[in-house]
Amino acid sequence: MEESCLDTPRRLSDLSLDSIVDKFLELAPESVSLHVPAAEILITAFSEAGKFQDNVISSSIFPPTGLRYLKVPCAANLTVKGLETLRNHPDLIVIRMQGLVEATVKDLLASLHPKTHQKPEVLFPGNQSIDIFAQSAFSYPTGKGIVEPLPFDRLKSLVYLNVSGTEFKKFSLELVASDIPTLKYLDISSTKVSDISPLKAYGDKLQNTLIELKGLVHLDISEERDEHPFDIFPNLSGLHIERLLEDPEALPNIVSLDISGKDEVTMNKLLSFISRRPKLKFLGLLLTQFGRPHSYNCIEGKDKENSGMVIAGSENEDQILESLRRYAKPTPETTTSRTDIIELVLQAARKYQRTFSIQMAATALFIQSLEIVRVDLDAMEAFPQHKQLQKNVLLTICCDRILTEVNFDKYRCARLAMDCLCEWDDTSMNRMSVAICSILAAKITTTQTSELGSQPNYMKKLLSIVSNRMEERTIDITLKFTLSALWNLTDESPETSKMFLIHDGMPLFVDLLETFPGEASIETKILGLLNNIAEVHHLRSYLMK
Repeated sequence: MEESCLDTPRRLSDLSLDSIVDKFLELAPESVSLHVPAAEILITAFSEAGKFQDNVISSSIFPPTGLRYLKVPCAANLTVKGLETLRNHPDLIVIRMQGLVEATVKDLLASLHPKTHQKPEVLFPGNQSIDIFAQSAFSYPTGKGIVEPLPFDRLKSLVYLNVSGTEFKKFSLELVASDIPTLKYLDISSTKVSDISPLKAYGDKLQNTLIELKGLVHLDISEERDEHPFDIFPNLSGLHIERLLEDPEALPNIVSLDISGKDEVTMNKLLSFISRRPKLKFLGLLLTQFGRPHSYNCIEGKDKENSGMVIAGSENEDQILESLRRYAKPTPETTTSRTDIIELVLQAARKYQRTFSIQMAATALFIQSLEIVRVDLDAMEAFPQHKQLQKNVLLTICCDRILTEVNFDKYRCARLAMDCLCEWDDTSMNRMSVAICSILAAKITTTQTSELGSQPNYMKKLLSIVSNRMEERTIDITLKFTLSALWNLTDESPETSKMFLIHDGMPLFVDLLETFPGEASIETKILGLLNNIAEVHHLRSYLMK
């Protein structure tokens, strides 16, 4: 188990990679070409930062040939054009391409050099793998109304295949079983497969039912029971887990068993199964009845008998942390802010930037951290039409310490807050949006202030809030923040000042002064804005009208 992030700072190598990724393409000379191991590490770092795209993979800074390990945890911005560069790397033996959006698995396979599949040195076990997560296209239309399967028969040396969370179906499984005889590891969790009978083609290596799989060491039949509207993965049902557990001959060599979400399992049968499986080292019990104290105490006793069996569940802190580590789509079970827990969630948020359910959960977390702000802004930009997610981000970022002390892209944040203000007619969201804009407008450059304030829709929205409060004769925190935002946006910005005047801000502010005479909090902000206009020589005439 990794040490707590509270006790262990980030490694210098990781911090260095972050800096390199931020500036590398901008500063690296064209004549430089990295050696292969460094290039492979940097490719992964670019991907983890969400910056891996066609111009990166085709850049001259990466070796034109010779890559062996291609690990891309976020390939959302990679297109067919970028994938075509893989044809120059015949020595590839490990390909982990996760989150393809702009291209398909067919495109990926078609882009590989023929020798990647055929050369003898990649045929021996454990040498070549492909990991494709969150990609749906496992067959493709030909243009003639016919759907053709993917060419799995090209992957003659493949021993590891991960298609979890995809539209992978029984038909595709049949192709895999018949076309890839070297396959030893297959992950089909959260797919459309409900019948694993095609796997009997593997003979002694994989039998026709789970009970007959004597050599099976890892089994995950967990089930997502939460019918939340944002869940994207289908549930797997129909597996009679009790029949499997009560068979004394089943799974004699099992090392890892995950039955999370399977509430139909009884305590006696589970304990009996555990007692007869001395090799069992991991047990997944999240969202089951075994979180109750009595049940947990019984299982904990078996835990000791099995020499420290690890349990993923929700009964205590160790189980919750193990659950966060084990599951690709974690659901936080704690409310206490802990940076070690937050870091685990951040990894998932960075990895699955286009998966709404994960981004929705991640934005609901609160911590004063640059990484959290960055992830939240990414989610806010990716899902502008989802009100609750937008509200989650505003709740996270609308904090004086974050807005004033954390070093992040403040212009981007202010722009997204203004977009949110214009999109949603929600009292609390409006209050947070104008508060964020008010504070950040004083912390961005003059050029950025002008770009923000000169947007007609932003100016009209801010002035409409002032007008509504004036009509209601209400002085509240939203009005004060709105006036502060206008004051800061017009500071040293002729463009914003002109936009204010074009949209009849001057007569509105005169009426506001008459509506709230003697209100110092209102008068100070209005006079400050008028002073900003007076500093612009060609706009002074507006003050005399």
